[in-house]
Amino acid sequence: MSEDPRRDAPGISWGYAGGGTSILVLLITRLLDDITAPAADDVSRGPAGLEKLLQTAWPDGTTFTRAELDAARTGQM
Repeated sequence: MSEDPRRDAPGISWGYAGGGTSILVLLITRLLDDITAPAADDVSRGPAGLEKLLQTAWPDGTTFTRAELDAARTGQM
């Protein structure tokens, strides 16, 4: 089974516009605020900048720094 979170299956994933991406945005937002935060438990919308970042089909191996995630979260990316 692939470790790539861009997959066509239920669960938290990225690279498309859907519920898994929304949950992943909420998880990243919570973890940026508190590394011990619980997992996302709903599909409400998170910050639009993170949504856009995670809806992009980035090349394999792409990573983001905390600063880049914070910038996307606050709409500065």
